[in-house]
Amino acid sequence: MVAPVEPVPDRLSAKRRSRFGCRNCKLRRIKCDENKPQCRRCVLFRVRCNFDTRVGDLQPVHAVSDEHIGSQRRSVATPRAPISSCVWASDDYGYSYQLNTRCQHYLTRYFGWSLAAPNNPIVSKLNARLLALSFKHPHLMHACLAVALAFDRNLDLHSSLHRREAMSEECFHRSRSTSLFIQCLQQPVKAGDKDAIWGTAASLALLAFSAPAGTWLASEESWPLSARSSPSTAAHPSWPPSPSAAGSSSPSSDSERNHEVRNPDQPSELQWLLVKEGKMSLWPIANPIRPESIFSIMNPVYEVMFEPLPTSGAEGIHPALAAVCGLDPGNSGGEGTSMTTQPFFHPCHAVCRLLTFPDVDVTIGHTEVFMNTIRGDFRSLLLAKDTRALLLLYLWYRKARRSLWFVNVRAKVEEPAICTYIRRFHAGSDVVEFLPGGKYADEECLVLAAVAGRRGSERVRGRR
Repeated sequence: MVAPVEPVPDRLSAKRRSRFGCRNCKLRRIKCDENKPQCRRCVLFRVRCNFDTRVGDLQPVHAVSDEHIGSQRRSVATPRAPISSCVWASDDYGYSYQLNTRCQHYLTRYFGWSLAAPNNPIVSKLNARLLALSFKHPHLMHACLAVALAFDRNLDLHSSLHRREAMSEECFHRSRSTSLFIQCLQQPVKAGDKDAIWGTAASLALLAFSAPAGTWLASEESWPLSARSSPSTAAHPSWPPSPSAAGSSSPSSDSERNHEVRNPDQPSELQWLLVKEGKMSLWPIANPIRPESIFSIMNPVYEVMFEPLPTSGAEGIHPALAAVCGLDPGNSGGEGTSMTTQPFFHPCHAVCRLLTFPDVDVTIGHTEVFMNTIRGDFRSLLLAKDTRALLLLYLWYRKARRSLWFVNVRAKVEEPAICTYIRRFHAGSDVVEFLPGGKYADEECLVLAAVAGRRGSERVRGRR
Protein backbone atom coordinates (compact mmCIF):
# COMPACT_ATOMS: atom_id res chain seq x y z
CA MET A 1 0.00 0.00 0.00
CA VAL A 2 1.34 3.38 -1.00
CA ALA A 3 1.69 5.90 1.81
CA PRO A 4 -0.32 9.10 1.36
CA VAL A 5 1.68 12.06 0.13
CA GLU A 6 1.50 15.13 2.33
CA PRO A 7 0.60 18.32 0.46
CA VAL A 8 3.57 20.62 -0.13
CA PRO A 9 2.82 24.30 0.61
CA ASP A 10 2.98 26.52 -2.42
CA ARG A 11 5.84 28.85 -1.56
CA LEU A 12 5.56 30.71 -4.84
CA SER A 13 2.05 31.85 -4.07
CA ALA A 14 3.33 34.04 -1.23
CA LYS A 15 5.64 35.86 -3.63
CA ARG A 16 3.09 36.27 -6.35
CA ARG A 17 3.13 39.85 -7.62
CA SER A 18 0.01 41.84 -8.28
CA ARG A 19 -1.08 42.22 -11.88
CA PHE A 20 -2.50 45.67 -11.25
CA GLY A 21 0.07 47.06 -8.83
CA CYS A 22 2.26 50.10 -9.32
CA ARG A 23 5.42 49.95 -11.41
CA ASN A 24 7.65 50.58 -8.39
CA CYS A 25 6.48 47.37 -6.72
CA LYS A 26 6.93 45.43 -9.94
CA LEU A 27 10.49 46.71 -10.28
CA ARG A 28 11.22 45.78 -6.66
CA ARG A 29 9.56 42.35 -7.19
CA ILE A 30 7.22 42.71 -4.24
CA LYS A 31 3.45 42.43 -3.90
CA CYS A 32 1.58 45.72 -4.19
CA ASP A 33 -1.54 46.31 -2.11
CA GLU A 34 -2.97 48.34 -5.05
CA ASN A 35 -4.07 51.11 -2.73
CA LYS A 36 -4.42 54.30 -4.78
CA PRO A 37 -3.05 56.90 -5.09
CA GLN A 38 -0.27 55.70 -2.73
CA CYS A 39 0.35 52.04 -2.00
CA ARG A 40 1.72 51.10 1.42
CA ARG A 41 4.94 49.63 0.00
CA CYS A 42 5.89 52.93 -1.68
CA VAL A 43 5.02 54.88 1.47
CA LEU A 44 7.35 52.75 3.58
CA PHE A 45 10.09 52.86 0.93
CA ARG A 46 9.65 56.67 0.71
CA VAL A 47 9.18 56.86 -3.04
CA ARG A 48 6.40 58.41 -5.08
CA CYS A 49 3.86 55.79 -6.07
CA ASN A 50 3.50 55.67 -9.83
CA PHE A 51 0.05 54.38 -10.63
CA ASP A 52 -0.01 57.63 -12.57
CA THR A 53 2.05 57.24 -15.75
CA ARG A 54 3.31 60.82 -15.39
CA VAL A 55 5.34 59.86 -12.31
CA GLY A 56 8.77 58.36 -12.92
CA ASP A 57 10.04 55.10 -11.45
CA LEU A 58 11.37 55.10 -7.88
CA GLN A 59 11.30 58.87 -7.45
CA PRO A 60 12.25 59.67 -3.81
CA VAL A 61 10.00 61.73 -1.56
CA HIS A 62 12.07 64.33 0.32
CA ALA A 63 11.01 65.71 3.69
CA VAL A 64 7.49 64.29 3.49
CA SER A 65 6.22 62.48 6.55
CA ASP A 66 4.09 59.37 6.53
CA GLU A 67 1.33 61.32 8.22
CA HIS A 68 1.37 63.92 5.45
CA ILE A 69 1.23 61.22 2.80
CA GLY A 70 -1.59 59.55 4.67
CA SER A 71 -3.52 62.80 4.73
CA GLN A 72 -2.98 63.10 1.00
CA ARG A 73 -4.39 59.59 0.56
CA ARG A 74 -7.45 60.43 2.63
CA SER A 75 -8.11 63.70 0.81
CA VAL A 76 -10.67 63.46 -1.92
CA ALA A 77 -10.35 66.82 -3.66
CA THR A 78 -8.54 70.10 -3.11
CA PRO A 79 -11.04 72.85 -2.27
CA ARG A 80 -11.07 75.87 -4.57
CA ALA A 81 -9.76 79.16 -3.23
CA PRO A 82 -12.47 81.54 -2.08
CA ILE A 83 -13.36 84.42 -4.37
CA SER A 84 -12.06 86.95 -1.86
CA SER A 85 -8.48 85.69 -2.32
CA CYS A 86 -8.40 86.39 -6.08
CA VAL A 87 -6.21 89.26 -7.29
CA TRP A 88 -7.51 91.36 -10.16
CA ALA A 89 -6.31 94.29 -12.24
CA SER A 90 -9.05 96.34 -13.87
CA ASP A 91 -9.55 99.73 -15.49
CA ASP A 92 -12.39 102.17 -16.15
CA TYR A 93 -13.04 100.75 -19.61
CA GLY A 94 -14.29 97.35 -18.50
CA TYR A 95 -11.10 95.30 -18.97
CA SER A 96 -9.93 93.10 -16.10
CA TYR A 97 -7.25 90.47 -15.64
CA GLN A 98 -6.98 87.89 -12.85
CA LEU A 99 -3.49 87.18 -11.56
CA ASN A 100 -2.71 83.56 -10.82
CA THR A 101 -0.24 82.42 -8.19
CA ARG A 102 2.63 82.38 -10.68
CA CYS A 103 2.03 85.99 -11.70
CA GLN A 104 1.81 87.09 -8.07
CA HIS A 105 5.10 85.32 -7.35
CA TYR A 106 7.00 87.12 -10.12
CA LEU A 107 5.52 90.50 -9.18
CA THR A 108 6.50 90.01 -5.55
CA ARG A 109 10.06 89.00 -6.41
CA TYR A 110 10.77 91.87 -8.78
CA PHE A 111 8.65 94.75 -7.46
CA GLY A 112 7.98 93.73 -3.87
CA TRP A 113 11.53 92.64 -3.06
CA SER A 114 13.26 94.83 -5.70
CA LEU A 115 15.68 92.06 -6.64
CA ALA A 116 17.09 94.11 -9.52
CA ALA A 117 18.31 96.84 -7.14
CA PRO A 118 17.93 95.63 -3.53
CA ASN A 119 20.25 98.30 -2.10
CA ASN A 120 18.68 101.28 -3.87
CA PRO A 121 15.95 102.85 -1.68
CA ILE A 122 14.71 105.05 -4.54
CA VAL A 123 14.11 102.06 -6.80
CA SER A 124 12.46 100.10 -3.98
CA LYS A 125 10.04 102.94 -3.22
CA LEU A 126 9.27 103.50 -6.90
CA ASN A 127 8.64 99.79 -7.49
CA ALA A 128 6.19 99.66 -4.58
CA ARG A 129 4.25 102.65 -5.91
CA LEU A 130 4.33 101.32 -9.45
CA LEU A 131 3.00 97.95 -8.35
CA ALA A 132 0.11 99.58 -6.46
CA LEU A 133 -0.73 101.69 -9.51
CA SER A 134 -0.72 98.70 -11.86
CA PHE A 135 -3.86 97.20 -10.30
CA LYS A 136 -5.87 100.13 -11.67
CA HIS A 137 -4.25 100.03 -15.13
CA PRO A 138 -4.05 96.57 -16.75
CA HIS A 139 -1.72 97.81 -19.51
CA LEU A 140 0.78 98.67 -16.78
CA MET A 141 0.12 95.37 -14.99
CA HIS A 142 0.90 93.35 -18.13
CA ALA A 143 4.03 95.45 -18.69
CA CYS A 144 5.17 94.86 -15.10
CA LEU A 145 4.61 91.12 -15.48
CA ALA A 146 6.63 91.06 -18.70
CA VAL A 147 9.48 92.98 -17.04
CA ALA A 148 9.46 90.61 -14.06
CA LEU A 149 9.61 87.60 -16.39
CA ALA A 150 12.40 89.20 -18.43
CA PHE A 151 14.42 89.75 -15.26
CA ASP A 152 13.90 86.12 -14.26
CA ARG A 153 15.02 85.09 -17.75
CA ASN A 154 18.22 87.09 -17.31
CA LEU A 155 19.05 85.17 -14.11
CA ASP A 156 19.16 81.96 -16.20
CA LEU A 157 18.42 79.68 -13.25
CA HIS A 158 15.92 77.33 -14.87
CA SER A 159 15.86 74.47 -17.34
CA SER A 160 15.44 75.05 -21.05
CA LEU A 161 11.81 73.89 -20.91
CA HIS A 162 11.00 76.34 -18.12
CA ARG A 163 12.75 79.16 -20.00
CA ARG A 164 10.69 78.50 -23.12
CA GLU A 165 7.48 78.56 -21.12
CA ALA A 166 8.48 81.76 -19.32
CA MET A 167 9.52 83.37 -22.61
CA SER A 168 6.17 82.53 -24.15
CA GLU A 169 4.42 84.02 -21.13
CA GLU A 170 6.62 87.11 -21.33
CA CYS A 171 5.73 87.64 -24.98
CA PHE A 172 2.02 87.28 -24.16
CA HIS A 173 2.12 89.96 -21.46
CA ARG A 174 4.23 92.25 -23.61
CA SER A 175 1.84 91.93 -26.54
CA ARG A 176 -1.20 92.39 -24.32
CA SER A 177 0.32 95.47 -22.70
CA THR A 178 1.07 97.02 -26.09
CA SER A 179 -2.48 96.41 -27.30
CA LEU A 180 -4.08 97.89 -24.18
CA PHE A 181 -1.61 100.78 -24.17
CA ILE A 182 -2.59 101.76 -27.71
CA GLN A 183 -6.24 101.74 -26.68
CA CYS A 184 -5.40 103.90 -23.66
CA LEU A 185 -3.56 106.49 -25.76
CA GLN A 186 -6.58 106.77 -28.05
CA GLN A 187 -8.64 108.07 -25.12
CA PRO A 188 -8.39 111.54 -23.51
CA VAL A 189 -5.52 111.50 -21.02
CA LYS A 190 -6.68 112.05 -17.45
CA ALA A 191 -4.50 113.43 -14.70
CA GLY A 192 -4.59 110.09 -12.88
CA ASP A 193 -3.41 108.23 -15.98
CA LYS A 194 -0.13 110.09 -16.54
CA ASP A 195 2.03 108.02 -14.21
CA ALA A 196 0.63 104.76 -15.59
CA ILE A 197 1.30 105.95 -19.14
CA TRP A 198 4.91 106.81 -18.37
CA GLY A 199 5.43 103.58 -16.42
CA THR A 200 4.10 101.49 -19.30
CA ALA A 201 6.15 103.42 -21.87
CA ALA A 202 9.33 102.96 -19.84
CA SER A 203 8.61 99.26 -19.33
CA LEU A 204 7.96 98.64 -23.03
CA ALA A 205 11.20 100.46 -23.91
CA LEU A 206 13.08 98.25 -21.45
CA LEU A 207 11.42 95.14 -22.89
CA ALA A 208 12.29 96.19 -26.44
CA PHE A 209 15.94 96.42 -25.44
CA SER A 210 15.94 93.07 -23.64
CA ALA A 211 13.85 91.35 -26.33
CA PRO A 212 13.78 87.53 -26.19
CA ALA A 213 15.78 87.45 -29.44
CA GLY A 214 18.71 88.68 -27.40
CA THR A 215 18.81 85.41 -25.50
CA TRP A 216 18.11 82.61 -27.95
CA LEU A 217 20.25 83.91 -30.83
CA ALA A 218 23.91 83.07 -31.11
CA SER A 219 26.40 85.80 -31.91
CA GLU A 220 26.59 84.70 -35.55
CA GLU A 221 22.82 85.18 -35.87
CA SER A 222 22.54 88.57 -34.19
CA TRP A 223 23.15 92.10 -35.37
CA PRO A 224 25.49 93.23 -36.90
CA LEU A 225 26.77 89.78 -37.90
CA SER A 226 23.58 88.09 -39.11
CA ALA A 227 23.54 86.75 -42.67
CA ARG A 228 20.83 89.19 -43.73
CA SER A 229 22.94 92.02 -42.31
CA SER A 230 26.08 91.34 -44.37
CA PRO A 231 28.07 94.46 -45.27
CA SER A 232 26.98 96.31 -48.36
CA THR A 233 29.23 99.27 -49.01
CA ALA A 234 26.88 100.69 -51.59
CA ALA A 235 24.23 101.34 -48.97
CA HIS A 236 26.60 102.50 -46.22
CA PRO A 237 27.11 106.25 -45.75
CA SER A 238 30.59 107.42 -44.89
CA TRP A 239 31.93 110.32 -42.85
CA PRO A 240 32.96 112.78 -44.06
CA PRO A 241 30.76 112.38 -47.18
CA SER A 242 32.55 112.23 -50.49
CA PRO A 243 32.19 115.26 -52.82
CA SER A 244 30.27 113.20 -55.36
CA ALA A 245 27.79 112.04 -52.75
CA ALA A 246 27.44 115.50 -51.25
CA GLY A 247 26.87 117.10 -54.62
CA SER A 248 24.55 114.50 -56.03
CA SER A 249 21.43 116.05 -57.55
CA SER A 250 19.50 112.81 -57.92
CA PRO A 251 16.69 112.85 -55.31
CA SER A 252 15.78 109.25 -56.02
CA SER A 253 19.24 107.94 -55.12
CA ASP A 254 19.29 109.95 -51.87
CA SER A 255 15.87 108.70 -50.85
CA GLU A 256 16.79 105.13 -51.64
CA ARG A 257 19.97 105.41 -49.59
CA ASN A 258 18.10 106.89 -46.62
CA HIS A 259 15.45 104.18 -46.93
CA GLU A 260 18.09 101.46 -46.82
CA VAL A 261 19.85 103.00 -43.85
CA ARG A 262 16.74 103.66 -41.76
CA ASN A 263 14.99 100.40 -42.61
CA PRO A 264 17.38 97.48 -41.98
CA ASP A 265 16.81 94.21 -43.76
CA GLN A 266 16.10 92.39 -40.52
CA PRO A 267 13.12 93.93 -38.67
CA SER A 268 14.59 93.25 -35.23
CA GLU A 269 17.74 95.30 -35.88
CA LEU A 270 17.94 98.20 -33.43
CA GLN A 271 14.16 98.40 -33.16
CA TRP A 272 14.66 99.38 -29.54
CA LEU A 273 15.71 102.79 -30.88
CA LEU A 274 12.22 103.36 -32.30
CA VAL A 275 10.55 102.28 -29.05
CA LYS A 276 12.83 104.56 -27.03
CA GLU A 277 12.03 107.49 -29.30
CA GLY A 278 8.34 106.70 -28.88
CA LYS A 279 8.76 106.70 -25.10
CA MET A 280 10.44 110.10 -25.09
CA SER A 281 7.67 111.52 -27.29
CA LEU A 282 5.31 110.91 -24.35
CA TRP A 283 7.46 112.95 -21.96
CA PRO A 284 5.47 116.21 -22.47
CA ILE A 285 2.20 114.34 -21.89
CA ALA A 286 3.19 112.34 -18.82
CA ASN A 287 5.62 114.93 -17.37
CA PRO A 288 7.20 112.52 -14.86
CA ILE A 289 9.09 115.33 -13.08
CA ARG A 290 5.93 117.09 -11.84
CA PRO A 291 5.80 117.21 -8.01
CA GLU A 292 2.76 114.93 -7.60
CA SER A 293 4.17 112.22 -9.88
CA ILE A 294 5.40 108.96 -8.36
CA PHE A 295 8.44 109.34 -10.64
CA SER A 296 9.42 112.67 -9.06
CA ILE A 297 11.71 110.77 -6.68
CA MET A 298 13.81 110.00 -9.76
CA ASN A 299 14.50 113.67 -10.49
CA PRO A 300 18.22 113.24 -9.60
CA VAL A 301 18.38 110.48 -12.22
CA TYR A 302 16.68 112.69 -14.80
CA GLU A 303 19.13 115.50 -14.03
CA VAL A 304 22.03 113.17 -14.78
CA MET A 305 20.27 111.96 -17.93
CA PHE A 306 19.91 115.46 -19.37
CA GLU A 307 23.20 116.89 -18.13
CA PRO A 308 24.67 118.78 -21.11
CA LEU A 309 27.70 117.41 -22.90
CA PRO A 310 30.67 119.53 -24.04
CA THR A 311 30.19 121.58 -27.19
CA SER A 312 33.80 121.59 -28.38
CA GLY A 313 37.17 120.01 -27.73
CA ALA A 314 38.24 116.45 -26.98
CA GLU A 315 39.15 116.85 -23.32
CA GLY A 316 38.52 113.66 -21.34
CA ILE A 317 38.82 111.39 -24.37
CA HIS A 318 41.81 109.09 -24.79
CA PRO A 319 44.01 110.43 -27.64
CA ALA A 320 43.84 107.13 -29.53
CA LEU A 321 40.03 107.03 -29.32
CA ALA A 322 39.82 110.69 -30.31
CA ALA A 323 42.04 110.03 -33.33
CA VAL A 324 39.95 107.05 -34.45
CA CYS A 325 36.73 109.08 -34.20
CA GLY A 326 38.28 112.13 -35.87
CA LEU A 327 38.12 114.30 -32.75
CA ASP A 328 41.64 115.65 -33.02
CA PRO A 329 41.52 119.15 -31.42
CA GLY A 330 43.35 120.82 -34.28
CA ASN A 331 41.73 119.19 -37.29
CA SER A 332 39.17 121.80 -38.40
CA GLY A 333 41.45 124.55 -39.52
CA GLY A 334 42.67 125.14 -35.99
CA GLU A 335 39.14 125.59 -34.68
CA GLY A 336 39.05 122.21 -33.01
CA THR A 337 36.39 119.54 -33.05
CA SER A 338 32.82 120.54 -32.21
CA MET A 339 29.34 119.06 -32.21
CA THR A 340 28.67 120.65 -35.60
CA THR A 341 31.70 119.17 -37.35
CA GLN A 342 31.58 115.53 -36.23
CA PRO A 343 28.72 113.05 -35.70
CA PHE A 344 30.91 111.11 -33.22
CA PHE A 345 31.50 114.11 -30.96
CA HIS A 346 28.64 113.74 -28.47
CA PRO A 347 28.52 109.90 -28.49
CA CYS A 348 32.25 109.73 -27.75
CA HIS A 349 31.96 112.24 -24.91
CA ALA A 350 28.95 110.36 -23.52
CA VAL A 351 30.80 107.03 -23.45
CA CYS A 352 33.88 108.54 -21.82
CA ARG A 353 31.73 110.27 -19.19
CA LEU A 354 30.11 106.93 -18.36
CA LEU A 355 33.53 105.35 -17.85
CA THR A 356 34.33 107.78 -15.02
CA PHE A 357 31.69 106.30 -12.69
CA PRO A 358 32.23 103.12 -10.65
CA ASP A 359 29.96 100.24 -11.61
CA VAL A 360 28.07 100.38 -8.30
CA ASP A 361 27.14 104.04 -8.90
CA VAL A 362 25.95 103.68 -12.49
CA THR A 363 22.20 104.20 -12.92
CA ILE A 364 19.94 104.30 -15.93
CA GLY A 365 20.45 108.06 -15.96
CA HIS A 366 24.17 107.65 -16.69
CA THR A 367 23.59 105.12 -19.47
CA GLU A 368 20.77 107.12 -21.10
CA VAL A 369 23.19 109.95 -21.92
CA PHE A 370 24.73 107.86 -24.68
CA MET A 371 21.33 106.55 -25.80
CA ASN A 372 20.13 110.13 -26.28
CA THR A 373 23.02 110.80 -28.67
CA ILE A 374 21.94 108.07 -31.12
CA ARG A 375 20.25 110.39 -33.59
CA GLY A 376 20.92 112.17 -36.86
CA ASP A 377 24.11 111.25 -38.71
CA PHE A 378 25.41 109.06 -35.90
CA ARG A 379 22.21 107.01 -35.96
CA SER A 380 22.53 106.52 -39.72
CA LEU A 381 26.17 105.50 -39.38
CA LEU A 382 25.32 103.02 -36.64
CA LEU A 383 22.57 101.45 -38.72
CA ALA A 384 25.03 101.28 -41.61
CA LYS A 385 27.51 99.48 -39.32
CA ASP A 386 30.26 102.08 -39.48
CA THR A 387 33.22 100.70 -37.51
CA ARG A 388 33.63 103.82 -35.33
CA ALA A 389 29.94 103.86 -34.43
CA LEU A 390 30.10 100.14 -33.63
CA LEU A 391 33.17 100.73 -31.45
CA LEU A 392 31.37 103.34 -29.35
CA LEU A 393 28.37 101.03 -28.96
CA TYR A 394 30.72 98.19 -27.95
CA LEU A 395 32.43 100.36 -25.31
CA TRP A 396 29.02 101.39 -23.97
CA TYR A 397 27.85 97.76 -23.83
CA ARG A 398 30.98 96.69 -21.99
CA LYS A 399 30.46 99.28 -19.26
CA ALA A 400 26.66 99.43 -18.94
CA ARG A 401 26.05 95.66 -18.87
CA ARG A 402 27.85 95.36 -15.54
CA SER A 403 25.32 97.65 -13.85
CA LEU A 404 21.99 97.19 -15.67
CA TRP A 405 20.54 93.72 -16.10
CA PHE A 406 18.45 94.53 -19.20
CA VAL A 407 21.54 95.84 -20.99
CA ASN A 408 23.37 92.62 -20.14
CA VAL A 409 20.63 90.55 -21.81
CA ARG A 410 21.38 92.10 -25.19
CA ALA A 411 25.07 92.83 -24.67
CA LYS A 412 26.03 89.22 -24.00
CA VAL A 413 25.05 88.47 -27.62
CA GLU A 414 25.67 91.69 -29.55
CA GLU A 415 28.96 92.61 -27.88
CA PRO A 416 30.85 89.56 -29.22
CA ALA A 417 28.98 89.93 -32.52
CA ILE A 418 30.35 93.46 -32.93
CA CYS A 419 33.90 92.26 -32.21
CA THR A 420 33.62 89.43 -34.73
CA TYR A 421 32.09 91.70 -37.37
CA ILE A 422 34.90 94.28 -37.12
CA ARG A 423 37.63 91.63 -37.17
CA ARG A 424 36.05 89.77 -40.08
CA PHE A 425 35.25 92.66 -42.41
CA HIS A 426 37.56 95.47 -41.19
CA ALA A 427 40.66 93.67 -39.92
CA GLY A 428 42.97 96.50 -41.00
CA SER A 429 41.08 99.23 -39.17
CA ASP A 430 42.55 101.03 -36.15
CA VAL A 431 39.32 100.19 -34.33
CA VAL A 432 40.60 96.62 -33.84
CA GLU A 433 43.12 97.92 -31.27
CA PHE A 434 40.25 98.66 -28.86
CA LEU A 435 38.83 95.13 -29.03
CA PRO A 436 39.93 92.28 -26.72
CA GLY A 437 43.60 91.51 -27.34
CA GLY A 438 44.28 94.94 -28.84
CA LYS A 439 46.64 97.66 -27.70
CA TYR A 440 43.88 99.72 -26.07
CA ALA A 441 41.65 96.85 -24.96
CA ASP A 442 42.23 97.65 -21.29
CA GLU A 443 39.37 99.84 -20.11
CA GLU A 444 41.55 101.36 -17.42
CA CYS A 445 43.55 103.46 -19.88
CA LEU A 446 40.34 104.99 -21.23
CA VAL A 447 39.08 105.57 -17.69
CA LEU A 448 42.20 107.45 -16.61
CA ALA A 449 41.96 109.81 -19.58
CA ALA A 450 38.23 110.35 -18.96
CA VAL A 451 38.72 111.05 -15.24
CA ALA A 452 41.52 113.51 -15.94
CA GLY A 453 39.38 115.32 -18.48
CA ARG A 454 36.38 115.46 -16.13
CA ARG A 455 38.48 116.96 -13.34
CA GLY A 456 39.84 119.54 -15.75
CA SER A 457 36.33 120.51 -16.84
CA GLU A 458 35.23 120.86 -13.21
CA ARG A 459 38.18 123.16 -12.48
CA VAL A 460 37.26 125.33 -15.47
CA ARG A 461 33.64 125.57 -14.33
CA GLY A 462 34.84 126.45 -10.81
CA ARG A 463 36.86 129.39 -12.12
CA ARG A 464 33.84 130.70 -13.96
